Amino acid sequence: MRILGLLLLTVAMQAFAQDTARSVIQKRLVEMDATGKFTVSPAPVKGFHQVIQNGANVFYMSDDGRFIFQGSLIDLYAGKDLTEEAMVKLRVASFKGMSDRFISFGKPDAPYQATVFTDINCGYCRHFHAQMTEINKLGIRINYILAPFQGEEAYNSAVAVWCSANRQDALTRAKLGQRIKAKKCSNPIEDNLRDTQKLKVRGTPAVYLADGRYAGGYMKPHQLLEKFRQSQKR
Repeated sequence: MRILGLLLLTVAMQAFAQDTARSVIQKRLVEMDATGKFTVSPAPVKGFHQVIQNGANVFYMSDDGRFIFQGSLIDLYAGKDLTEEAMVKLRVASFKGMSDRFISFGKPDAPYQATVFTDINCGYCRHFHAQMTEINKLGIRINYILAPFQGEEAYNSAVAVWCSANRQDALTRAKLGQRIKAKKCSNPIEDNLRDTQKLKVRGTPAVYLADGRYAGGYMKPHQLLEKFRQSQKR
């Protein structure tokens, strides 16, 4: 009974310490005038907590609120990027929330699903799209998010595609260099660009697997399929 009592006391003290650290960190975030919603949880490193900002940005803060660092936290023994492990879960949730902004190619029940940020004026994006028939034949469905990084023309093209009666056809023609008749409608392009910043998408094409892992940029169909197979082995 004495051992059990000591164990319960230890657990209670640890819980109190965690609550205290969370309170200190949350207060410090307010003092820093940090914006957005924050989730604070114990980090894999003693003396630090993991902070998730706006459901996407991951960083670490010391329990006393003094030190903060942002970057990849690597477990050398396990050979894992712990920050990336946290990010993949956040991306999955983000992509689900963005599903009404997809322009998709492939069967809805395809065994493999990829989310791809694309810019109509991006050369490698056009090369990637030119392989769509082969990609789909491999059982891969591509869910595009229009992310016009390359200026006003790219932005206007993205809006024109989204506002077209047949978005798939318009996107294919636009990637072939055809000019899509300009139309205006309620569109998600600004939201897409904000999400690229939140998710730290730096360029296009940016390919993400269904489990939230970043697969890379331009690749050939069989290379993309191999990415999925490797992911299934984890």
